[in-house]
Parts: sequence; C-alpha cells; structure tokens
Amino acid sequence: MANMVEGGKTPIMSGPELEALGFSLVIFPGGLVRALAKTVADYYASPAAHGSTQPFRDRMLDFDERNGRIGTPEMVERGKRLDAIPRRE
Repeated sequence: MANMVEGGKTPIMSGPELEALGFSLVIFPGGLVRALAKTVADYYASPAAHGSTQPFRDRMLDFDERNGRIGTPEMVERGKRLDAIPRRE
C-alpha cells in the first residue's frame, strides 16, 4: 500500500508509477478534507472581496444540479407514493 499525502514526505506518484513499483493499493488520506478547506476559504473570500459569491459561481453547482446529485426529485416522488398509502389507525 502506498500512502500519498499531498505535502507529506513521500513524493506524490501516479497510480501507474506506483503499480510499476509493485504497489497494488494507493490511498490519499485527508486529501478531500484539505481540498474542501481550500474551497471553503476561497468561497468566503469571494464575498469579502466582491460583496457577493457571483465570481465564485462557476465553481458551484446550481440549485437544481445539487438536488439532482443528492436525489431530491426521487425522494420527493417516493414521499408522494408513501403518502398515498392508507394509514392504519
């Protein structure tokens, strides 16, 4: 197992490079948290610098895209079907 930590002691290598060295598993621990933290900082820098998040919009999902990714339309439809089922008293 190769442990790839951006900014860590081990140089970052690609999957094929690591496989050529005999590794069959690679992990990137904490990378997502560091990426999210940078994105959050950039997001809040936008209204601080520009008075709105408009300059950041191209890095965001819009409302419908977000709902599609988390399955909101399907959840609403499932709720309607469940609500139509007669309840026992």
